[in-house]
Amino acid sequence: MINKVKDRFAEALLLDRPHEIELDQNNFRRMLLMFYIMVPVHLIHILIFAQALPAENLAPTAPGYIWRLGIVYAHAVTLFLAILLGILAMILKNRDLEGSPGGKMLTASTALIYLFFGAAVCIIDQIVTSSINPYLISSIAVALVIVIHPYLSIIYYPLIYLFFYVALPLTQADPDLLATVRVNGVSAAAIGMGLALIVWRNTSHSLAQRKLIEKQKEELVEINQQLKEAASTDMLTGLFNRLHFTEYAEKELARISRTGDKSSMILLDLDNIKHCNDRYGHPVGDLVLKKVSETIKNELRDSDTLARFGGDEFAILLPETPSRGAIMVAERIRESISKQFYPGIEESMKITASFGVAELSSEKNSSFNSVYHEADRALYRAKELGKNRVES
Repeated sequence: MINKVKDRFAEALLLDRPHEIELDQNNFRRMLLMFYIMVPVHLIHILIFAQALPAENLAPTAPGYIWRLGIVYAHAVTLFLAILLGILAMILKNRDLEGSPGGKMLTASTALIYLFFGAAVCIIDQIVTSSINPYLISSIAVALVIVIHPYLSIIYYPLIYLFFYVALPLTQADPDLLATVRVNGVSAAAIGMGLALIVWRNTSHSLAQRKLIEKQKEELVEINQQLKEAASTDMLTGLFNRLHFTEYAEKELARISRTGDKSSMILLDLDNIKHCNDRYGHPVGDLVLKKVSETIKNELRDSDTLARFGGDEFAILLPETPSRGAIMVAERIRESISKQFYPGIEESMKITASFGVAELSSEKNSSFNSVYHEADRALYRAKELGKNRVES
């Protein structure tokens, strides 16, 4: 039964996802802001009430004198603690230790000190009034300024009320007023604790929502990247596909038209892959295509672009490489393909390729289609002249 209540409590207050790092950093900033505000407030109260002590010409035992002196002491002690905690907070902040155990303890201590301060001032005020405003204000203010963990709220607020209940007769002698103030104190403690629980839940929920949105954004970016890669990548070999190669070639043509450089394009087609597929099956043929892809990549520079156009046709773009250099690269690749060992295929079946080379220049080519058709015609000549050769 107890465990069930505990689970319901944890579920209601989102204790299973507190996002401690962000919450602690947020709390730290709030706590520092509170110190900046409260230090001048304490000083003003001390000056006002200390100045009024001799001016009233009251005897040290007079209620008004004791009340003023008590307020001065309450603010002076809290001012000292606020300055001390503020210094410690700045040290931790400069060392990026807001979320450390020391930072958490500092924040929790600040909440407890100001709850105690409000109750103490209210008790001192009973000398001249039956109002519980200081206790009510501190209970609400601490709940709104510092995001207190629910377990701490359940401990802090009853604990401070117990202190308030026990110490109240020291300054409030009227039985009826004592009972009234104690009952009103219950309301102040309940309102403060309720607000603290609500603030915790809302803050935790907001952080959870923000984390979820950030996670969804990351997943969306990853999905978009995957879609982009899928749209530009050949699934079998992992090379670029025809679409990406065409876009890259168009950009290279545009660059050449500005600079006057010369680049080259190589088309290559495997000579006997169909016979390999018929004899050994398409799975073996796919392995051959992967091996050929690796072989070609090993002969290229990082700046070169290799793509599979479909089937057993590949295209290579060689930036800043005239046709003479491209022919040398094609010959090197042709030899590597023909000498390569392909698992699952008998040595008697040689895997070879035919090559067509076309040069990209501002004078000769105006579009990708024109350079592609030129390379394709050269490739056709290589096939007609016996295969396993390079033509331009």
